[in-house]
Amino acid sequence: MIIYVFDGSFEGFLTAIYDSYYSHNKPAKIISRDNYDSSLNLIDEFINIDTDELKSNKVNAAIKKDFSKASLIHIYHCTLSSYEDIYTLLYKFIVLGFKLKKELDSHLHNDIVIEVLKISRRVSLESHRFLGFIRFKNLEENFYYSSIEPDHNILPLIGSHFSTRFKNQNFIIHDIKRQIAIFSTNGKWIIGDFTNSESKNLLNHNKDNIYADLWRTYFDSTTIKERTNSKLQKRMMPSRYWNQLTEVE
Repeated sequence: MIIYVFDGSFEGFLTAIYDSYYSHNKPAKIISRDNYDSSLNLIDEFINIDTDELKSNKVNAAIKKDFSKASLIHIYHCTLSSYEDIYTLLYKFIVLGFKLKKELDSHLHNDIVIEVLKISRRVSLESHRFLGFIRFKNLEENFYYSSIEPDHNILPLIGSHFSTRFKNQNFIIHDIKRQIAIFSTNGKWIIGDFTNSESKNLLNHNKDNIYADLWRTYFDSTTIKERTNSKLQKRMMPSRYWNQLTEVE
């Protein structure tokens, strides 16, 4: 089995698609370098793909020309997912898309299309869910911090929402699972590396989280114990997210 290995970037993935089109060695799988360990596999043939901007731009232009806007969104959402072997699935989806073009999304009987749409929807739903889940701690005047632990890499999908909503505030939204964060100031935001040790140092220097204490007090005072519905809570807010919620700390 031939396996293409790329650097994990979207440009690298598009380069792999370009090379597969002009190569006799069609890949059975495409994986990022983070998931590559040839020492565990002595049977398959691994081909390293060097990211090429010219090649990736050509594939990108072709996809934008032939695919529907909905398909482009599904592809983007899937690149943010945590599903194993997602790039192999996307490779098959894109190859199919060059044949079906803008009709791709309507082929709901196709297993590849079904799986891509399912994953895209899960990423989208999680990003929308976190628009209401995120709790900020006030670390100092006009500076806020929040930690989250989503299943998928949703920071690119929620950055604009919070930056626009809190455009006069400075804040960090930290994905502790991936050790990256949104850094926002004056309505402008970027995503960068942010280790858990850096986060710990930041919080240790700002221990007086008065707003977090006020929120917990409010939450406790408005809770009617007799009407507590744990099953409904878990359905609306899955328990795997509770560790990062202020009111349950």
